[in-house]
Amino acid sequence: MQNPIGTLELIRQLAEVEELGEDQAMQLAAHLNNDDGARHTWPGNMLFDFLVNVYEDGNMRGYELEALARIVEGVLIQANGMAAEAAENEPEPIDPGEAPDGALVLPDLTYLDDLGLNGRPGLPDVFFSNLQCDCLDWQTSRRKIAPNSPGRICRHMAKHLYDNRNELPTSRVNLRALVFWAGETQRGLPPQPEWRLLPVSDETLIVAWGTGKACWVYAPVKGGKLELFSYDLGENQWSLYNRPPQHQHEDLLAFLDEVTKASDSIAVAA
Repeated sequence: MQNPIGTLELIRQLAEVEELGEDQAMQLAAHLNNDDGARHTWPGNMLFDFLVNVYEDGNMRGYELEALARIVEGVLIQANGMAAEAAENEPEPIDPGEAPDGALVLPDLTYLDDLGLNGRPGLPDVFFSNLQCDCLDWQTSRRKIAPNSPGRICRHMAKHLYDNRNELPTSRVNLRALVFWAGETQRGLPPQPEWRLLPVSDETLIVAWGTGKACWVYAPVKGGKLELFSYDLGENQWSLYNRPPQHQHEDLLAFLDEVTKASDSIAVAA
């Protein structure tokens, strides 16, 4: 099935006409009305409220068309600026050979793009070649994280991965466990730049930190599933109802103390 046209691509096509008219406005309104994912991602989330009345009454006044033309012009200016900034500031992938001991780095998932996951109705566009999504969460919180970091995975990517988890490498047990957690909870992975595997006793924890005061800890429970806990680095305590993982091994406590000290040093330097 052919992928539906993206909102930004449609706007670029509409902007090529000499003067934006009612036909173009109705085409854009219909696109947003029929695609829930487009309505909740930029730039559709910015245009939908303005265009909803157009779709309902089928009538648009001259001053409204002028306002829409200015909005479209602003969207294109912002899009071109974002593209230039992304090309200039695209983060480098984490080199597994140079990563810290135990760093959790994702494998190349480009092959998933061939499954036709992009353009599913009700979901924004997702590209696994560089773990990119058109949603607002990804654009604002994840785009500057390294392309092969788990922190790039928003809830839309997580849904695709969960639905196609049998396509993931069987050897990547930790990735599959994270995907299962994200799919079952319908959440993205924490948008953190640092991800580490932390062996404690006879199990392996997954920890994520680096932005803000939260250090996220995934601990295995029965059946190999993961449970998520949050440690407040500012308050030095577990922040989800003060409930720690079942096994607070000394290696985990030592690691959290190390991350807390590093976080405090960064805050003082800033």
